[in-house]
Amino acid sequence: MANLPYLRAFGVGTSCGLRAFTAPAVTLLEAGSTWGGPVAVAAAAELVYDKLPFAPARTKPSSLAVRIVSGGFCGATVAGLCAGSKALGALCGAAAAVAAAFSGYTIRRYLTVEIGWADFPVALVEDAIAFVAARNANAID
Repeated sequence: MANLPYLRAFGVGTSCGLRAFTAPAVTLLEAGSTWGGPVAVAAAAELVYDKLPFAPARTKPSSLAVRIVSGGFCGATVAGLCAGSKALGALCGAAAAVAAAFSGYTIRRYLTVEIGWADFPVALVEDAIAFVAARNANAID
């Protein structure tokens, strides 16, 4: 399937839009990089920090920039591992990160503010979605 590298890049970029460090940690660990461990520590810290009431919105320019870079890096890496264009993979990953950042923010806000669900369980489900998306995108045959 010719589009597989870019679908995987989009999937990993989606993960980056929800959690900036989860997908890079999974990608680097899957690739056997020595950076996998330190980035996994950053990902774990992000999972805790995200639940704190003073954490900034992922749609703020600085937060969004990190997600775009993260999505581009992971998208390029995953697309390259699938014999696709790294440049196109980076573009797909970065675009997916932006879309997921705004979508995730909007959905989480709707569920917690409009419907009144507790933020913590919603955030945990979002963590799980980010991890599964990153893991599936990195499951190279």
